[in-house]
Amino acid sequence: MNTPQTHSPAKPEIAKVRYTHDAMIDLIISDPWISQNQIAAYFGYTVSWVSIIFSSDAFKERLEMRKEELVNPAIRATLEERMKALVTRSLDVLMEKLNKPASGVSDTVALRALELGAKAIGMGGNAPATPVTINAGHIENLAERLVQLRGQAYGAMKPLQPSPQLLGECNVEVIQ
Repeated sequence: MNTPQTHSPAKPEIAKVRYTHDAMIDLIISDPWISQNQIAAYFGYTVSWVSIIFSSDAFKERLEMRKEELVNPAIRATLEERMKALVTRSLDVLMEKLNKPASGVSDTVALRALELGAKAIGMGGNAPATPVTINAGHIENLAERLVQLRGQAYGAMKPLQPSPQLLGECNVEVIQ
């Protein structure tokens, strides 16, 4: 019995961005709150066709490219650059406060400045972890000492023997 196969139609998409699409992008950039319905009415297209245009990869790429051209450089600055600028300015302000006579600087500000400064130079909580090297011979010596101490504390102890029932369940044979 043959069952009819249903194929979903391919998603309609624009192949490349045309001047009308660029005009739509201009409109979006000039009025970011404009709706697809308003854009469709402005250009005389159906809302569904405008939706197809907006969801196409080509349109999205062009829109992102155009937004990048217009973005304020201060916004595009990397987080690291902005944080460095913040730290530098904060240090300037802090140095200005600390340049006052000692009686004019609160204990909290002085202690916090010390704490942050110590961390910044690696003396506080941000110091890198020091690598630990363990000598294999040292571990063996510790193990032998532990056995000796255990023997001294408990006297001559009989070695532990597993119960015959447990051995039978595990199908293990003990060789002595």
